[in-house]
Amino acid sequence: MSNQNVKKLLLTGATGFVGKVLVPKLIEEGYELTLLARNVEKAQKLFPLPIQIFKWDAMRDEVPAAALEGVEGIVNLIGEGIADKRWSPTRKRLLEESRTLPLQKIARSLKIQNIKAKVIVGASAIGIYEDRAEEYLSESSESKSGYLGKLCQDWESETQKVPADRHCMLRIGIVLGQDGGALKSMLPPFRIGFGGRLGNGQQWMSWIHIEDLSNMILHSLKTESMAGPINAVAPTPVRNLEFTKAIASGLKRPAPFPVPTIAIKLLFGELSKVLLSSQKVSAEKVLGNGFRFKFPLIEEAMKDILAPKGIVGAYRIKTSQWFKQDKQEVFNFFSEAKNLETITPPWLNFKVTRMNSPKIQSGTLLDYKIKLHGIPLGWRTLIESWEPQKSFVDTQLKGPYSVWHHTHTFNKCLEGTMVHDEVIYKLPLGRLGEMVREVWVVNDLNKIFGFRRDTLNKKWGENSKYISTPGPVHERNKKLIPA
Repeated sequence: MSNQNVKKLLLTGATGFVGKVLVPKLIEEGYELTLLARNVEKAQKLFPLPIQIFKWDAMRDEVPAAALEGVEGIVNLIGEGIADKRWSPTRKRLLEESRTLPLQKIARSLKIQNIKAKVIVGASAIGIYEDRAEEYLSESSESKSGYLGKLCQDWESETQKVPADRHCMLRIGIVLGQDGGALKSMLPPFRIGFGGRLGNGQQWMSWIHIEDLSNMILHSLKTESMAGPINAVAPTPVRNLEFTKAIASGLKRPAPFPVPTIAIKLLFGELSKVLLSSQKVSAEKVLGNGFRFKFPLIEEAMKDILAPKGIVGAYRIKTSQWFKQDKQEVFNFFSEAKNLETITPPWLNFKVTRMNSPKIQSGTLLDYKIKLHGIPLGWRTLIESWEPQKSFVDTQLKGPYSVWHHTHTFNKCLEGTMVHDEVIYKLPLGRLGEMVREVWVVNDLNKIFGFRRDTLNKKWGENSKYISTPGPVHERNKKLIPA
């Protein structure tokens, strides 16, 4: 049975790694979104979408009453990263409070306003099982009472206290994606050929591709039978040695340098327990509730992340922007070559110099001139495909990248148009190109897409609504915040 009548959602932690993928999906599914965000400016930049954004510092403020008006469902993703920093006593306290205090405040505010949600989908983690060697772990397996186990138990307990008809706690495994999560810190040594297994490499790793995790959250919102604790992991856990080989294969790099257990313990202290834990976790419950994985195998997941479109060493950029205008008007704007200059930052000195057809169509060649950090460069683009009001693809034939493949997709959404951009790019010069990317290219691309977003918002109007009033500071929590 589907929970189709849930339309208005409250999201916390939406500007994080998972939220950035999830939010555009929710909009296209027709949900009305209200975001609680500590950094409103960051949320507005990330999501040029038809959403409400309320300023909320979860460690200081009560939930703004207006943010809860009409709320039918809640997705809670808030919580400091478990493996982001070494565990000091202060860090451990923050890990605990960042998971429990926000939920307590949400529950209190709902009760005050006599609101009961239809569903809450809350994050938890497979850390609740701790290190279990070869044991095959289902949702009914015993939870452990070490630091991480207790942290996750408290997290789930607070989720269950939120007034709702249905509580769904996703016990999330190692989330794989290019721009965050576990791989962000793991990949650099592998890219330069210095990667290797952790310890003896025999520990089980239960993982999930970020696309599957975001789809699982959607599935949990819609499906009545999704309730209680649910393991959010791919159906094929692997040993660390196999995980290491999948990274090396995806990058076409050797991985000859194992990291000894003693070194991991010295470097990470108590956090090393997380890195060395063996957790062989079952996905049978979510499969039994009708969910289907896009990336069930580690090799498929790593290829998608590390070799998008089969291009080893390439990177992927995805952005989404919504406009009130219909598809024809939006598509027509992008089909005019002169408008490319309008949405490109002035510092690039972008100029179309030649076009081999009067209108852009499949097979059109465009020549541009740009200046990149003061260096004049030529760029030739081929319009590889052209489907009016649906999509078009441009690919670089000559220019600063060894690969640049840009897909623009136009979808009808909420009486307007959602534009998705996916760029697959790769720099020349091998490892030197990798270094240049880290120092310059990532920042440049963020600025370029940011300028385009802002320019289009000015042309067609702001699409997100920022409501600035925070809730009152709760006296009990003032002492938690350093002066």
